[in-house]
Amino acid sequence: MGQCIVAEPWAVISAFGDGHLHVTFVDVGQSDSIFVRFPSSTSLLVDAGGLSPTSTFDIGDRIVAPVLRAAGVRRLDVLALTHGDPDHIGGAKSVMREFRPKTVWEGIPVPPFEALRQLRGEAAAVGAHWSNLTSGQTMQIDGVEVAVLHPGVPDWERQRVRNDDSIVLELRWREVSVVLTGDIGRTVEGMLAPTLRPAPIRIVKVAHHGSLTSSAPEFVRALAPRVAVVSAGRSNHFGHPVPEVLQRYRDAGAEIFRTDQDGAVTIDTDGHSVDVHTFVGRRLGLTATPVHHEDTMTTKTMKP
Repeated sequence: MGQCIVAEPWAVISAFGDGHLHVTFVDVGQSDSIFVRFPSSTSLLVDAGGLSPTSTFDIGDRIVAPVLRAAGVRRLDVLALTHGDPDHIGGAKSVMREFRPKTVWEGIPVPPFEALRQLRGEAAAVGAHWSNLTSGQTMQIDGVEVAVLHPGVPDWERQRVRNDDSIVLELRWREVSVVLTGDIGRTVEGMLAPTLRPAPIRIVKVAHHGSLTSSAPEFVRALAPRVAVVSAGRSNHFGHPVPEVLQRYRDAGAEIFRTDQDGAVTIDTDGHSVDVHTFVGRRLGLTATPVHHEDTMTTKTMKP
């Protein structure tokens, strides 16, 4: 996993929330975990980090759980498992046992895959409702639209876990869009690009840790992100994020944040303005400003 900068302590939000949407990209090394707190305090964890199945270090217990505790979470409302790779679900067992999610979201089932079958058993043991998401579904959580952009309904039974089956979610609140891409590759990106709705301020979780197999130029242009966040391990042997991918996001006008350099990256928004702040102290402020012809521009303030 490399050196890990543990997530920034949260101020405990009241049981009724604080009226803001909070998204924290947890520093889980070469893996993914994103903690979302909705305006009325509903909690969502998208993936729970993880290492190889042979590792004895439990990211769920040692890194993800402290973030949830610091945020005042006693019982998690939703745990979303984008797909079954170990770097996304490896910490889920510990999270399930301590925080007893009310609902677990899965994308396309993979019946032969033992790790997911075990997690389904853990979910049943804590009384969680297990549901499968497919593209086109939308829901409102504390006034925030949560849209499932991917995966579609499968036309064959999966025999193995695939990156391209990742759940892709868009959190859309007023003028702010947050797109969480899992590990999708260029084929799926090509399908999604024409369907993306414009947003005055868009934040994207860079797909597959900044791999060259993802973030096709057409997809990055369609996203038109103001902020791109990469979840990657320090000095990882994959070379993620790839410089060419980072340049694509820069060329699109995005400010780049990386968990391997910035530690945890937190987005706070009221739906009109965004404050990005990191464990190491970097800050970025964005404000959506209406202009003529119903277009929208953003103003930016940056601190090192």
